[in-house]
Amino acid sequence: MLTATEIREIAKATAAEMAATVKPRWLEIKEACGYARVSRNTLMNYINEGHVYAFKRTGKWIVDRESIDDFFTAQKAPKRRIKMNDYVRWYEHGRWVYEHRVVMERHIGRKLKSHEHIHHRDGNPKNNALLNLEITNANDHMRTHQPAKLKSKKICSVKGCRVRHHAKGYCRKHYSAVVNGWPIK
Repeated sequence: MLTATEIREIAKATAAEMAATVKPRWLEIKEACGYARVSRNTLMNYINEGHVYAFKRTGKWIVDRESIDDFFTAQKAPKRRIKMNDYVRWYEHGRWVYEHRVVMERHIGRKLKSHEHIHHRDGNPKNNALLNLEITNANDHMRTHQPAKLKSKKICSVKGCRVRHHAKGYCRKHYSAVVNGWPIK
């Protein structure tokens, strides 16, 4: 069992440890530069632009540590870019992700599988509103965007052959026969 004086000593030691680990809210300019890991000029620019709160007391700048934290946290928000093909991408967790995929993943509550494509109904890849997006597979997505390519599948021109066209109107078998001068069967 601990005595009252032992409890007081433990409490004082704990309070001293906590005081040593708790960062002060107000920092002098030199301490603030070290805390923010920026030069004095850069920090002064942030202060003058209103990003970081500070005031002058007895000729010294006093800077608010919490406003430094808030400013740098906001700077680390996901970056957003539009690719050459007009698709919007975000930089998250060390990689670039397409916004339309993120929107759909959040809506359905799971990661999209690699074979699942997202179709923009209005054809505008910048419009990532949920009502404009639908999940589809690669074949259906291609049918939607290039219906003429899929409908005009050519077949071999040799009578009775129903194999898909390879080159110059022939399937692979009949094309090699024509090129090599063999009779077509």
